[in-house]
Amino acid sequence: SQFPSKVTGIDARRLQLQYQQLVDNDTATDIIDKVIAFARPQMQGALKHGQKLYEEIAGQMELTPIGLMPLDTTEGYLFITFKEKRHTGIYRYALSIFTHNNERYRSLNTHYLGNELRSLHFTYEKMKAGLIKKYKALPNPATYVIATPAPIPFEPTVLPIAKRMLVQHLSHT
Repeated sequence: SQFPSKVTGIDARRLQLQYQQLVDNDTATDIIDKVIAFARPQMQGALKHGQKLYEEIAGQMELTPIGLMPLDTTEGYLFITFKEKRHTGIYRYALSIFTHNNERYRSLNTHYLGNELRSLHFTYEKMKAGLIKKYKALPNPATYVIATPAPIPFEPTVLPIAKRMLVQHLSHT
């Protein structure tokens, strides 16, 4: 049993410890069942609300490739910007695929490289060219920009949704 118990003796013939249950299994299970029954509708409501918010925000975000795309898009750069702002967060990404219990999963690892100010003269294409010069390991990187409406909290909202959008896009290319 998984419930707390106390050792009360030893059965020498079978070489086993004897236990006394400290909590009545039926009572504990009844309490757990009641807590789950109480919490389930509240959790389902919160999950539906969260899914609705996700769909609203993701529906306003736009993913666009920058420049020529290589055949291998599992590594590259991700630019994230607010539509009304000129600041652009720059991330290097690497997509990995792993299998668990015969299911294939994708994971997107990102590394923050810095922030640039976009302008008429310093475009996404020029940002990409600067990254190619600075980081020689990716001579023709896949590069995407995701633009999102402001003001949305970045770390808890924009970044996870942007990463998920990119994984979905890469899965279909």
